Amino acid sequence: MRKKYSLLLLFPLIFTVFSCGPAPLPDPDIPPDGKVYIDILHINDLHGKMVRDDVDKDPGIAKIGRYIKNRRARNPDGLVLLSGGDMWQGSSASNSDKGLLMTEWMNMMEFDAMTLGNHEFDWGQDNIHNVLTTADFPFLGANIVSYPNSEALDYVKPYTIVERLGIKIGIIGIIGNQQWTSIYSPYVEDITFDRPLNYVREASTILKEEENCDIVVLSMHEGGSSNNLSTYSPYVDVIFAAHNHEVYSDSRNDVYIIEGGVDGHHISQIRFIVDTETKEFSIDSDLTGYTEEDFLYNFDEDPEIAQWLNENHDIAGDKKVIGRITNGDLDMDYVLSRYSAESILEYVNANTEYEVVYALDSYSQRATLPEGDVTYERLYKAMPFDNEIVILSLSGFQLEDFSREGELYPDLKTPVDAEANYLIAATNFTAFKMSTGRNYTAIIDFDPDTQVVEYLDEVYAREIVRMDMENLLAHGESVDASAYR
Repeated sequence: MRKKYSLLLLFPLIFTVFSCGPAPLPDPDIPPDGKVYIDILHINDLHGKMVRDDVDKDPGIAKIGRYIKNRRARNPDGLVLLSGGDMWQGSSASNSDKGLLMTEWMNMMEFDAMTLGNHEFDWGQDNIHNVLTTADFPFLGANIVSYPNSEALDYVKPYTIVERLGIKIGIIGIIGNQQWTSIYSPYVEDITFDRPLNYVREASTILKEEENCDIVVLSMHEGGSSNNLSTYSPYVDVIFAAHNHEVYSDSRNDVYIIEGGVDGHHISQIRFIVDTETKEFSIDSDLTGYTEEDFLYNFDEDPEIAQWLNENHDIAGDKKVIGRITNGDLDMDYVLSRYSAESILEYVNANTEYEVVYALDSYSQRATLPEGDVTYERLYKAMPFDNEIVILSLSGFQLEDFSREGELYPDLKTPVDAEANYLIAATNFTAFKMSTGRNYTAIIDFDPDTQVVEYLDEVYAREIVRMDMENLLAHGESVDASAYR
């Protein structure tokens, strides 16, 4: 039976932090007689940002962890901690072991479940299995199923159930059904992300009618402002969103939909006030929504987490200057892609037996590299993906078509001999890009079995750029951004 609650005003959460050092953890909140508080915190799209970044004001896990401890102290037996996915990928701290260090921190924080995002698949399904052996919590994804048979997978569950203060909470996880196309296609050739609605409906029925859950939560790796989210409202009591990095809080059909941005800048949360006898609930609007911008960055660091991170990751290495840019910025996409393509071409020709004619880097950067000193941390911000290099043999016709997928270096010499074969280096993600119909879309009539000349395992575009910058810096030189405009 759907519980009644009063719909209160929707505002971002606003808090003030007065202390400079770690403040004592607060005393527990006292609910009204006959009521209990159920607090649900939801973190999405952290993208490996474990280390505090004072430039972009990423709070890092020591500050985020302190806030989690603070909220748990206020409600020791009534807090549920969830993730909406895309947690592992995006920094040297997390990429270095493909999500294991991040998962160890999540264990420390006592996460109850994580919905898988598309970037959890960046290192393949075997890696998800591997990380699952470390996780003390389940991975969720009701609509992540085998292809073409749509059968359940052993590393992901459709839902989980937790109990707090006598209240049963069912948690359903789903992912947007088109997102498998944003993953390196060989990693997902035997799975698919089905349309989620039927899976949510089925899981909700089980949770409410068979498991007698009092609250049903939907944690979805899909954007909060998506027009179709209201279709889930009849089946759940709150929707936590993710994936498109929005800061979003709204209500549709009396159900809150909340998304907490990206890189740990916000946490989504809701407080249910539940009657212990009737199990009906209302919602505390002061603790529902998302934390305000810079609130977490200005929060106290937890000294234990900070020490643990320092012992398990080379933070100083992240801050090390690896290169210098002069004469403007290396703007994301066009300029940075062109510089990356040139670096890839030079690397491949110097380190393989092949004479590669062209290199292409797609527009997969996430940030501009500004003029001046470049740290490894900043390079990772701009090029977070572990995109490996592949050498291809393409016809002139295919090459001309493929050149539209990114920045080709050097510029395409026209007219191209459509029948001639050309060696080209590119990232694996771009070369193997597929449509929802499972057809290769980046290269027309692409046949990997005959046209892949060599696959350079664990040779990443980002690391090639790093080596080029370090080499220039060692010789007192810099990257001239004007040369790539």
